[in-house]
Amino acid sequence: MSNAMHSFVKSYSDKNYKYPVMVSHKGSVIGFAMDENAQIWYSVLDLNQGDDDRGHLDVNYWPDDPSPLLFTNEIAQSGYSIAGNTQMPVVKQGGKVEDVSGLLNPDEIDAFLSSTARLTADAPFHVVSDNKYVYVFRQSVGRDDDRAVFKLKSSGTSGNESHPERVEDKDNNAVPVVNNTLLCDRALHH
Repeated sequence: MSNAMHSFVKSYSDKNYKYPVMVSHKGSVIGFAMDENAQIWYSVLDLNQGDDDRGHLDVNYWPDDPSPLLFTNEIAQSGYSIAGNTQMPVVKQGGKVEDVSGLLNPDEIDAFLSSTARLTADAPFHVVSDNKYVYVFRQSVGRDDDRAVFKLKSSGTSGNESHPERVEDKDNNAVPVVNNTLLCDRALHH
């Protein structure tokens, strides 16, 4: 990229980002991208805070760092609202296995692995705005992915496919919450 182009392009190099998408939402431009762990990040171009020190180029009004897109800790299957939402497992920061103690403080919980964010496949995603909400459409992981979760008889979920309370299909296999399907989330209400 030429030196002149660097004056117009905001780049984030803290992670290996891929699948960038942008959307116009309520007069603001929002950029999204996925990192190497399939976590989605976003940045909002804020042109409402004019500043002589920043200059007049739009590139100076992107935040210094992108923010992780936060997802809910429960999931609902379309067309099955009577069944209610299914709770995602709670995973401690730095761990991979769900915590069953129920004694974790909020700052000890891994926001990515304890939410539907963990169900995001490493694949392109789409973002749409109706100027009220931003909707994120993403591919889910398959049943064999290490971030897959499985339904439990207690209506919860577990990342452990061999969990003793697992729901089984007719072939005695654990039933995944999602399996290579489309996920739709309503996010970012600014």
